[in-house]
Amino acid sequence: MKDVEENPLLKEIRGLSALCERVLGKPLDKTEQCSVWDRRPLRDLQLRYAALDAYCMLMLYEKCVDWASRLDLSIREICSKQEPLTGTLPLFCDKQ
Repeated sequence: MKDVEENPLLKEIRGLSALCERVLGKPLDKTEQCSVWDRRPLRDLQLRYAALDAYCMLMLYEKCVDWASRLDLSIREICSKQEPLTGTLPLFCDKQ
């Protein structure tokens, strides 16, 4: 969080779509974000939206691995030094 607080360019990035636009050069289409997700079966556009949301995370991770490699850093070491995220489980998620 300290980096975000000290760097105004990082403060501008809000949400996954903005991050994808900044890092990957293209924003995500968020049209389906507020659609009805508890109705089954999911529509093809909802499935595509969910798949792209997950896929872009992989693309962002690969970009981070590339940057770390260029700086002669270990992505595992970088990740291990981060504080774990906490939050509530998503709606309809079985507790483990």
